[in-house]
Amino acid sequence: MKKFLISLILAALLVTPVFGAYTKKSIQLQDEYGNPITNVYSVTVYPAGRIGSPTTLYKDSQGNVSVTNPITTSSTATTLTQHDGRVWWYSTGGNYKLLIRSDVDIVIDKLTGSDTRVMLPAASIPPQNRLRGFLEDCKSFVVGNQDDGTAASGTATERNVFKSSSLSGGILEMYIGATSSVLLPPLVTGGWSIEPDATNDEHFEYTNGITAESRSAFIIGTDGAFFTKARFSIADVSGTDDCAIGFRKVGAYQVAGSSIDDYSDMCVVNIISGVVYTETILNSGTTTSTTTTIMFDDNESKDVEVKVSAAGVASVLVNGVAPSSTWSFTFDDADVVIPFFFIRQASDLSGEIILREWQTGIQK
Repeated sequence: MKKFLISLILAALLVTPVFGAYTKKSIQLQDEYGNPITNVYSVTVYPAGRIGSPTTLYKDSQGNVSVTNPITTSSTATTLTQHDGRVWWYSTGGNYKLLIRSDVDIVIDKLTGSDTRVMLPAASIPPQNRLRGFLEDCKSFVVGNQDDGTAASGTATERNVFKSSSLSGGILEMYIGATSSVLLPPLVTGGWSIEPDATNDEHFEYTNGITAESRSAFIIGTDGAFFTKARFSIADVSGTDDCAIGFRKVGAYQVAGSSIDDYSDMCVVNIISGVVYTETILNSGTTTSTTTTIMFDDNESKDVEVKVSAAGVASVLVNGVAPSSTWSFTFDDADVVIPFFFIRQASDLSGEIILREWQTGIQK
């Protein structure tokens, strides 16, 4: 009788279909900020611990539809979608290894069925595919210190780094152009008060970093079109020798006694005694300053934006409108540029310069 029952069970197993013979694995490829990597063109799946023959993959749990391995954007029954950096498949087995190909090749081993994302190392992600720039709405107190980790200082040529709870995009830097009692921008009604001490010719400069490693550094001819945009007001517009926002080539800050005109390459919108100018420098030449028909009034808040195309061609907008003046400027191919905000007091003194919002990034 026992042998008869065993025979019946074996027969049932032979004729009964097995549902869910293959398990699903789904992975999203992300950068260090949680954004999808969109330039992956090939993903190869292997058993964990070795690279031999690729794993057999399917598009359904029954193994009826085969997926070509490596999975590419055009392979048979592809499951790789570049726009969201996602790839999925059905297979047997548990742990697995991925060979991911984009501008570089990366191997990720010992992934399990419960893993749902792969974060690619920052160094392996080309700059144009990282999350770029920053956004600050200037509604929170800032905290910071010197770039060497010691307490924030007002000594000339010191660099204080800071952030707020509302800052999206790393940290900001504040360069002290001359000895100052102001160490970090205080929160006031409407935003941050970013002006230097009330002393003629004192200057501050704000950036998101001044090297090619900054998340707001852009490479002309390599990155896509990008921009920087700020909303701010000036209490007394006759009190600024410079109130400039735009892009400059990476490099050291201008020390006390130096001028914004001493940078080698730049394109800015500069408010000087209430008049809006476009100012440009190419290859350490002289500054080209073009007057626009736009004026800042005392305590008037305006949006000022500098845009640069992938080819390096610059344009500017004030409250969303391009100035009617005629001017042109193009950064050199391969230049690495960063956004910056440069403020220098005039003898009349500016009073509060309130930064209400500042953002930088890739143009949409």
